[in-house]
Amino acid sequence: QSTWGEQSRMWDASQLQGAPRNLFIICMCQMGMLLVGVLVGVHRPECLLAPTRDGEITIDCDHCKAAAGLDWRDFVLLVIGVGVIGVGMFAAIRRDSDYCQFYGMVMLVYSFVIGLSALLTSMEIPIMIIAATSVQNQDCFDEASQMITSAREHTILYGLNSVLDLAGAVFAIQSKELFQYENISSSHEEYERTSAVL
Repeated sequence: QSTWGEQSRMWDASQLQGAPRNLFIICMCQMGMLLVGVLVGVHRPECLLAPTRDGEITIDCDHCKAAAGLDWRDFVLLVIGVGVIGVGMFAAIRRDSDYCQFYGMVMLVYSFVIGLSALLTSMEIPIMIIAATSVQNQDCFDEASQMITSAREHTILYGLNSVLDLAGAVFAIQSKELFQYENISSSHEEYERTSAVL
């Protein structure tokens, strides 16, 4: 039966080395980026883009709104993100290959989805800029400028998150292989000790 000291060492992240340590660091960075992303998007302005009679794209000043506080989508994203990142941190500290595999698979999906979102948003920015140039109302123009700035921040944050998620998946796979090797090595040593006694 393990003592309290042994159990506390099992949860000591400072003892991590190699891929598990890198995985834990990536998870910490992901946690920070997730919180920053949610906070940045709290007061993001949203305006509709509408075509004019001439076929040009302009900003519909009558349909602009500024998000105030977290909506249910932001809250769900935050909860799921913290949960998955927590799984990765748990896997690194407890050296659990199954949790590493789960975290790695989820991060691969996240990396693709978030990276695609960043790419699509970056493609929308030039259209927003062109649409903003045709706005005559100063208040509407200010909201359009804030929307463009928000879109740029979204692109940067999601691009960084995509890279972090991919790195997390890579280190999770490496950690999984390491933990499996350690388990096999430990089982082999136990078998040799048992055989020697017999």
